[in-house]
Amino acid sequence: MNEPAEPLLLVERDGPVAVLTLNRAKQLNALSVQLRVDVVRAIREMSASNGVRAIVLTGSGRAFSAGVDLK
Repeated sequence: MNEPAEPLLLVERDGPVAVLTLNRAKQLNALSVQLRVDVVRAIREMSASNGVRAIVLTGSGRAFSAGVDLK
């Protein structure tokens, strides 16, 4: 049986700060279609929350993001 894949976007909350982490380290966090959808969805959800005052966008591994995934 296949193990569940790691989520493409990790979302953490620390009080009024939301941290969104691009989680495609092997692909240098290249922005796939699904990752872009996940980022937009998370930002919209956090923006609608009265408890979130700041959103930090970061990448896992050695790169923030290589840009758009052209595959």
